[in-house]
Amino acid sequence: MVLFVVDAVIRLLFKLMTRVRATGLDRIPQDGPLIVVTNHINFLEVPLIYFLMKPRTIRGLTKRETWNKPALRILANLWRAIPIRRGAVDRQAFALAMRELRSGGCVGIAPEGTRSHHGRLQQSSAGVVLLAARSGVPVLPIAHWGGEEVFKRLKRGRRAVIRVRVGTISTVDPEAAGRRETRERELLRIMGDLARLLPPSHRGYYA
Repeated sequence: MVLFVVDAVIRLLFKLMTRVRATGLDRIPQDGPLIVVTNHINFLEVPLIYFLMKPRTIRGLTKRETWNKPALRILANLWRAIPIRRGAVDRQAFALAMRELRSGGCVGIAPEGTRSHHGRLQQSSAGVVLLAARSGVPVLPIAHWGGEEVFKRLKRGRRAVIRVRVGTISTVDPEAAGRRETRERELLRIMGDLARLLPPSHRGYYA
């Protein structure tokens, strides 16, 4: 009941702040294990991806600092986010993500690791490749842009348009689990797939 009410309130607030234009939603599998890879602009993509994936449930890898803020801690717990330490190998987070995938669940990852705020892709880490290689689970890129304009638009009394493109599923070479060169190559491929879903102005490091 609490989750239902919280979801309804956040969905309403999100609609008041933004207009979402999404393409390719039919490419999202409705069952089976899945890793969703997305770009990281600001906190708005959390509810964006969460609601776009419905009726599927997605568990996002989320920085541990989120649990330091009472309101965000409640939301992170309700949405069953997986806490992760940034800038370090977090074996506990990796194990929780693997468990979710092995049970047929969906895990969301933003390989950039930190918000860009400007919307241009930043250099990313290969944790997502390692997770995909060891689990054997397919990867689905979902790109979005326009969220960087939300607060600027709100000051003018206008809603920002957030555009979303869903890519195509791919699998990671199992050798990436043990070979650094393969891991780096697969990361470039995954981020390249994500970049191609974005307009040229937002491709940043992966232009």
